[in-house]
Amino acid sequence: METISKDFIDEAVERTYKKMLHKAELKRARLKKKTAKRKMERQNRRRGRKCF
Repeated sequence: METISKDFIDEAVERTYKKMLHKAELKRARLKKKTAKRKMERQNRRRGRKCF
């Protein structure tokens, strides 16, 4: 069994961690967008407009 260098492991971990963070960020952004859209629709309905 050959040894894997520590910096190689660190790099891999960092890469996966960054990817995870990025995915979480995208998810959050999508959610924010959805809530904003819903809010707009609600306002339009209150004003008597049909939602687009």
